[in-house]
Amino acid sequence: MMQTVLTLSGAHLSPDTWTWLDTHLQEDNLHRAKNTIAALLKGGATRYGWFVFCTSEEEAENHLPGDLQDVMAHARKQGAEYLLFDLDSIPLDDLPILHSGFAPAADDVGTAEADPGQHAAGGHDVTA
Repeated sequence: MMQTVLTLSGAHLSPDTWTWLDTHLQEDNLHRAKNTIAALLKGGATRYGWFVFCTSEEEAENHLPGDLQDVMAHARKQGAEYLLFDLDSIPLDDLPILHSGFAPAADDVGTAEADPGQHAAGGHDVTA
């Protein structure tokens, strides 16, 4: 069985959601029996982002941050079953940039270059 993965920039998630994902997808939290969030996301942290399942709209609405719900809805419309958030990936034009570390420079309109650093799971500060 083949499953579809959509790779997206971490720019489409707010800094609060970065922290939220890092917290819920920490290795020791993934194996806790009552970790509903980890069970819904069926994923984990990577060195440069997160890998998560595009859970149903109904489940997402009750448990996930709004920006993550929005990105999952976008991914489901594209036919994706999983999302790989890669901090090196270029942000899409049709999704909002929610992390200030990815804002394009004034003379660089049309490209979204950033150096927000690795997320907490990667051992670095998430601020630019």
